[in-house]
Amino acid sequence: MNSARESGPTKAASRTSDSTPKLEDQSTTPEGRDGADACFLCGQPAELITPTGHPACQSCKAKYPDKTQLADLLEHVETWLLEYVVFPNDQGSVAMTLWIACTHIADQLDVAPYLLTTSAEIESGKTRAMEIAATLSHNPLFSSSMTPAVLFRTIDRDHPTLFLDEADNIWTGRRDDKAAELVALLNAGHRRGVKAHRMGGANKTQLQEFDVFGPKAIAGAFPDVGKIPEALRSRSIHLRMHRKLPEEKVSRWTRQTRERHKGFVDDLRTRLAETLKKLDVTGVSIDPLDELSDRDFDVWEPLLVVARLAGGRWPTAAQDAAISLCSPDPTQSIPLRIQMLRDLRELWEGTDAFMFTKEILDRLHEMPERNWGDFYGSPLTAHKLGRYLGAYGTESKFESGEGRRKGYYRQDLESLWARYVSETSQTSQTSQTGPSFGEDETFESFESIATGSLDDDVPPENTVHRTINR
Repeated sequence: MNSARESGPTKAASRTSDSTPKLEDQSTTPEGRDGADACFLCGQPAELITPTGHPACQSCKAKYPDKTQLADLLEHVETWLLEYVVFPNDQGSVAMTLWIACTHIADQLDVAPYLLTTSAEIESGKTRAMEIAATLSHNPLFSSSMTPAVLFRTIDRDHPTLFLDEADNIWTGRRDDKAAELVALLNAGHRRGVKAHRMGGANKTQLQEFDVFGPKAIAGAFPDVGKIPEALRSRSIHLRMHRKLPEEKVSRWTRQTRERHKGFVDDLRTRLAETLKKLDVTGVSIDPLDELSDRDFDVWEPLLVVARLAGGRWPTAAQDAAISLCSPDPTQSIPLRIQMLRDLRELWEGTDAFMFTKEILDRLHEMPERNWGDFYGSPLTAHKLGRYLGAYGTESKFESGEGRRKGYYRQDLESLWARYVSETSQTSQTSQTGPSFGEDETFESFESIATGSLDDDVPPENTVHRTINR
């Protein structure tokens, strides 16, 4: 591997220990290890220490196959990804590694996390990331040449991992029937039990039901992240890709490369799937992370479960990735209603219990770096203010003893500030998308890659080629 690439696979490989003792060799009792004397999975008294350093009981021993440790397999997966993909940060490779693992246990999940890779510009590595992820995912299906009718039926029958590239065209391009059906598929495929419905049969007179549940990887160029539909973003693990720097070297992904490493990849994918199938995913409970909204935690929970089962560095790495990738993005557009609530809290003086609507509007119009004074060509009106706040069930009222002038009571707004504007709700509020303030590469399947002559581009020997001890 190129010497300039030492921060990639070499770093990941250095975390893997080929000399880790097998579970049968671990006769150590958990007593005296930081007071941890309960099985980290079931909570019963621990009787041994797993190779990844967790106290466990004999009944949970089957969750750790003796020859193929899940933690070690995840290290191999991440190393393989880093060989060909430049991630925006360390959390990106961790997230994609755990997402790949989740594709193999989708039949045990109630929520199927989506993997969303976006970029501001083309040629930022989105398609390549999907190609490499597909090599290790469960039953990958590329949708570029499928009609919606075929796609719905194929997913219902085979339950694959769907890879959908250039998804930005669905929302920013011409909104035709195909785009509408793909949106319906993504909306229905996130939670188990939700069905997608289409009209079919002779003359399309029969209502048909399809089970489209399963993991999906979506890629698209969204220069304005505020344009990413909330229905998609809130169901996804979001990686924002960038064009690689000259010093960021990765190996080329060619037909010869794919064929040369086919045996290694097939073996790694098979062993990862077999190992995960032996683990009791549904028996692991993860406490919600305070830094994540409820929806974000639903998406990340399967990844956190896999990391918990793997042990070692993975639980901490997974939590760090979840918090980092779900943290507020300062470049992301904020919905107008949220911005209005922020500004109302800022302009409200002291502890005044009541403020007239005219006074509120005057102060909003005067706020620097805001467009309330020129809101779509005219100043924000009392009627528009009432419509925005009315969405939260808050209405203007008459103040007793002040004639017929209307305004807003502070106590009616304080609960909204606490829910949407307070420091504790920053993750939840800014993870939403909406209109910006003031304004309401074709994916090819591996089978379709040309079989003509290509320069033999085999990367130098590196850590991804080492043998996995059986």
